[in-house]
Amino acid sequence: MTGARVLRRAAGAVAFSTAVCTLTACGGDDAEGGAAFEEVVEAGMAVTDAWARPTAPGIDTGAIYLAVENRDAPDDRIVAASAPDRCATVVPHQTVVDDDGVASMPGILDDELFLPQGGSVLMEPLGLHLMCLGMGGPLEDGDRFELTVAFDTHDPMTFDVAVDGDR
Repeated sequence: MTGARVLRRAAGAVAFSTAVCTLTACGGDDAEGGAAFEEVVEAGMAVTDAWARPTAPGIDTGAIYLAVENRDAPDDRIVAASAPDRCATVVPHQTVVDDDGVASMPGILDDELFLPQGGSVLMEPLGLHLMCLGMGGPLEDGDRFELTVAFDTHDPMTFDVAVDGDR
């Protein structure tokens, strides 16, 4: 086999494994268990169950899952998120699987991040989640990192995200 064919084959294998690992970060099993997360409540807004899966070495994207509940604050909306120690950028993202099992990643609608009083936004595998882009290194099982979620009117909330390989 020529050197060029070996390089093309190796490049194809890297591209394939990157695609598989990136897709794995966005979906999969939603098993119970894993690292404990303390609920964070501030001025009527609550964040529960913030977690991420470990990522493979060389992959610079990961997915973050959590629930945000507006327990008794005025109607609001999630407008941004950041984790400067782990992610160059954090963006809301959605994975949708159609009846044929084909996954797509449509844009996020404003009302999907809307938090009416008494309402919630659930971010989970194979659904709405936060993408951590431009990571400086892999997320490893047992790690914790700080995430800040910003709202339209409520003060930003900062809390730890647990990296949990058992979920």
